[in-house]
Amino acid sequence: AGKKYAPHKGTIHINGRPRDMLWNRISAYVPQDDLMFAHLTVEEVLRFHANLKTQRPARITRQMDHLRIEAFLQAFGLHDIRKSYVGNPKQGARGISGGQRRRLSLVKGVACGARVMFCDEPTSGLSATDAELCVRYMRWLAHKYSVLIIMSIHQPRREVARLFDDLILLTSSPGRAVYQGPMRDLSDYAAKVGYPIPLKRNPTDFCMDLITPGMKGAREDEFVRHFQAVQAPTIEEVVRKQLTEDCGSAMDILRAMREPMQVFGVMPPLRNSKYGVPFRTQVRIVAWRQFKLRYRDKTHLLMDLAAAVAKALILGLAFYDIGAKGQPHQLGFFFFVLMACSIDQVKTMPAMIAERNIMKLETSEALYSEWAYILPVTLMSAMQAIVTHFVFIALLWPFVSFPVALFGHVWFWSLMVNTVMDSLYVMLSGIAKDATIAQIMSLPFLLVFMLYNGFTVTRTTCPKWLLWALNVSPVAYAMEAITMAAARICVYGGPPCGKDGFYPGILVQFSYEEQTETAIIVMCVCILLFRAIHMVCLKFLNNIQR
Repeated sequence: AGKKYAPHKGTIHINGRPRDMLWNRISAYVPQDDLMFAHLTVEEVLRFHANLKTQRPARITRQMDHLRIEAFLQAFGLHDIRKSYVGNPKQGARGISGGQRRRLSLVKGVACGARVMFCDEPTSGLSATDAELCVRYMRWLAHKYSVLIIMSIHQPRREVARLFDDLILLTSSPGRAVYQGPMRDLSDYAAKVGYPIPLKRNPTDFCMDLITPGMKGAREDEFVRHFQAVQAPTIEEVVRKQLTEDCGSAMDILRAMREPMQVFGVMPPLRNSKYGVPFRTQVRIVAWRQFKLRYRDKTHLLMDLAAAVAKALILGLAFYDIGAKGQPHQLGFFFFVLMACSIDQVKTMPAMIAERNIMKLETSEALYSEWAYILPVTLMSAMQAIVTHFVFIALLWPFVSFPVALFGHVWFWSLMVNTVMDSLYVMLSGIAKDATIAQIMSLPFLLVFMLYNGFTVTRTTCPKWLLWALNVSPVAYAMEAITMAAARICVYGGPPCGKDGFYPGILVQFSYEEQTETAIIVMCVCILLFRAIHMVCLKFLNNIQR
């Protein structure tokens, strides 16, 4: 299925040709864990996958496409729950049952037009009844739609095993083939090896006991020798013959799949790309899904708003009327505002990593490119950050008694710090395997950015060989810019902030100077660098591995 990242040898051919970039257009992979967004309905999940894999003819209306999706849901017994949310028991979101989730994972591949489906232990975690029902649907799917389904399974029930057309039986540690052929011939084959299957025994259980190393009475070596002597030469001859026959490329298969649709009007040109639809379509579909997810699951938005209100109240009460007090104390206020903005987005890393796992599965199936996901997610996150940060500063301002003219400067520079740190946490969420590791990895960055902040450690107190830390710290630049703005507004250009005229002395003491352009450039470089690393990590790290 293209998900094997451990070292391995050999080549994979489809219709006698090496697997190419169009492979994901004609295949689908069903993972052992049904990774789906909890706040999408069954119908929306299926439509999302279908719209990203297939293009509609000109005369296919939305109503006709809706009927097509409903036909798939009806065939898999999901029509009655099509408006139900998928849910996620781990997140406490109620939804459909485990068996229904597994069937939804299967029908996604069918709706995408897959001709080959790989199912990784599809009965794992299901009840005996659901497991049998799932395999029955798979058998029906294979025969009705002429789809090749390859699945891995451990110790299936007798009723489940009888549903298989063909079987490849493997030993463990190491994996060696001991049988490959029709399921109905397994009993005769075992008898020829010298171990007939008792009438009342499950054939697969009986054979697994015989070929599993370490089991009492195991005879795996005898089965391997018999396979090598009897079946292996025949199979190798079939493989050699098939490799010399050209049965059509992946592009030919895609053309054949499009042909019946021509009666419904002109089809868009067939794309010689791993993606089924253009990039702008990918962005539009992914963005619409992200909007629905954020609209329905208001937890993160409400948490951000609640955090903004809480921060405003706590800092407002702690620094009440600070604008009327001495300037050295006002610098402490600026410092704590920036500290609050620096650690604000740490809470989003667990959610980003959970969403990343779904995105990695979908991009590995070539539903859309990583950029089609990053662009709308970044834009929506930025808009939410701007709104919640404005709420924070707006609620805080009446407590502190600073001139209104200073409001814009504090809001802008604290937002810049928030954006830089958010980009850092996004980058770490793309690198780390889980949320715990991401939070541990964030500590060195937080230590550098928050310790070398231009207030507790300044250019006059910092060792010369560590000045680079101040030169790359967004907190230091923001601290300097806000203080310079306060000096201009409160001392030189407006009503005084407090009863003392300390700002000129403070600027000298902390070696502050006007370098707004440098600050903006450094922060923008940090944002772009962190986002670029995040993009690379999303593409190459934490892939779906089996």
